[in-house]
Amino acid sequence: MTIDDIVSALGDAIDSVNFTVTDQESAAGDLIVSIGSTNQALLPLQNLSVSGSGSQRTLNIDPVDGVVGTSRVTITVSDGTAEAIGSFEIIVYSVPAIVCVARR
Repeated sequence: MTIDDIVSALGDAIDSVNFTVTDQESAAGDLIVSIGSTNQALLPLQNLSVSGSGSQRTLNIDPVDGVVGTSRVTITVSDGTAEAIGSFEIIVYSVPAIVCVARR
């Protein structure tokens, strides 16, 4: 599975990521999907959730407000015997402040 890296400005919403799971021996609905994050300060596991059923799944991503940084998100799909692993990075950066100074 290939998912492009995500780059987002601090405070911007991150779109959900749609992906497909398949297996030659098991029905897609029987596959177990788990998620990991390398930066729990930015993306704790409770802020990552998978929804959907069958072969069509959606990863919902909600970075912690006010935190910038990078996290590698790993999606693991298992049929109980074998597993496939894909990963991508999420980068949240701060937006420079623009200050206007009035002339007198």
